Parts: sequence; C-alpha cells; structure tokens
Amino acid sequence: MNFKKILGITTALVMSLTSFLAPINTTEASAKELSLYDANGQVDFEALTSYNPDIYAWIYIPNTQVNYPIVQSTVDDYYLMKNVDGSKGYPGAIYTNKVNSKTFQDFNTVVYGHNMRNKSAFGSLHSFDKQAFFDENQDMLIYTADGVYSYQIFSTVKYSNALILAAFPLYSEASCQSFINMTKTGYAGSGVEHYRNGVEVKTSDKLVTLSTCISDSNYRFLVIAKQTGFEEY
Repeated sequence: MNFKKILGITTALVMSLTSFLAPINTTEASAKELSLYDANGQVDFEALTSYNPDIYAWIYIPNTQVNYPIVQSTVDDYYLMKNVDGSKGYPGAIYTNKVNSKTFQDFNTVVYGHNMRNKSAFGSLHSFDKQAFFDENQDMLIYTADGVYSYQIFSTVKYSNALILAAFPLYSEASCQSFINMTKTGYAGSGVEHYRNGVEVKTSDKLVTLSTCISDSNYRFLVIAKQTGFEEY
C-alpha cells in the first residue's frame, strides 16, 4: 500500500471518528466570530487574512450551515484537527490541500470538512442525501479577494476513503474524464446517489468537490458542483 493511500485512509478514519464522537453542543470556535463583510456590508478579505493568512476564500451554500472561510496550509491536513484560529479540536476548519491552487481554476478543487453531529462544518451537507432537498437546492457561492464564483451542485456520491486527486490526477484529461464519469455512475459501480438531469460537464470545466465523512470510515460523502460564473466586486 503506497503512502498516498495510507494518508487517505488515515484522514478519513480521523474525520469519521472525531465527527462521530463530537458532542452535540460542540462550538464552532472562531469561525462564527468571523464575518465575510465589513460594517458597510462590503466583502473584507483584508480583515480575514489579518486574522489568519491561510484564509483565501469563503464558501456559502444557501439553506445549509455552510458559511465559512476556506483555508490552506503549507502542511497538508494541518486543519483537520485545528480551527481557523489555530486552536486544536473541533470542528476543525474547511480546507484544501496543496495539490490544489487557490484560484479555483483547477479542473477539480477538493474541499474538506468534518461531518459534525450538530451540523456545523460540513455536517449539513448530508441534507443533500434527500432527493427533495437535492432537487430544490443547487446553488453554491465561493468568495475570493477578487470576486465571487457561482456554482451549480449537480452530483452527490458515496466515495471511498482514497485521496480523490491521487485517484483522479488534475493534469490528465483522461483522469478528469474518469472523474466526470464517476459523478454520473458512482464509485466502483455502486450507483450515483443523485445527479441533476440536463447538466453537461466537460474536462474544460472547473469543479469543486466537497468531501466529508459518514459513519463508515471506509467511505466519504461527496457533493460536487460546477462553476457557472464569476462576478468581480
């Protein structure tokens, strides 16, 4: 078993166990103290990066609790068990690893968060398990210092605990196409959980995959979205 596979399994196991054991009254540490906007209602990334230089984006999904900064450290999985303020513990932070740029111009940007029992972090992503919720909710926004990206959520998949971008490398068109196929068919032929009819995805598109755990440490729950626009501030 290679190192990347071991790392993927270890990460999934830690995320699964910590989210399952976390008490229902777990607080969200400093994430709730932060705001995307200043007193005048303007997006204020200067204040966010002054708080923590690793903050480079903010994710918001209507009708869920997902409304958090996104961080990236020089050390992969640094924020798995660290909060945005650097303290250890739950719920961790919403983060990406170094394999992804911070531009959201990669074919697939993978964003990780814990499946917290109180629905904080990425716990509320499991609302997309329900067909009715999936059908009625498809919007996602990611704010950066330059502007806001809009996305359409088009697929949810029960995936293995392997690292996604090790299994589907970014710089191979064939692997990107394989990932697109997986969003339609599911992992290992198990069938996709939900797929939005009429959505066409190409290898030239820019995707964001949100990854969180379920009670079975062998698997992760993926919510996958396609970039549909960008608006400068």
